[in-house]
Amino acid sequence: MREHTPERGYVVSSFIPDVVMELKARTAVVPVGIICEKPGQLARGRKLPVEYVIAHESLVDRRLVQEVQGTGGRILVWTVNNKKSMLRLASWEVDGIISDETQLLVRTLGKSRPEQS
Repeated sequence: MREHTPERGYVVSSFIPDVVMELKARTAVVPVGIICEKPGQLARGRKLPVEYVIAHESLVDRRLVQEVQGTGGRILVWTVNNKKSMLRLASWEVDGIISDETQLLVRTLGKSRPEQS
């Protein structure tokens, strides 16, 4: 990462807390995230000094979004593959939606945000 720093926004993430902590120890510049698929992973991951919580859709509710963002973090949600969930998560203002159905995601949310310059 030091030799080939990305030029656009990025986050380095892992399911493994020790990997996340090692990344944080090596450089404070790289934004780091913990990926959570199960409730226990989410509970442990929330205690880590990460910039991103990357949670499976089944773990995410409005309260979690507010809690993560309220402490200065960002929340990405995966794998969101239906329109109803995409709209719900967008209304909660999650920081990102990860989907296998990218065309559906663009059709559903592509025009919902003002263009950024």
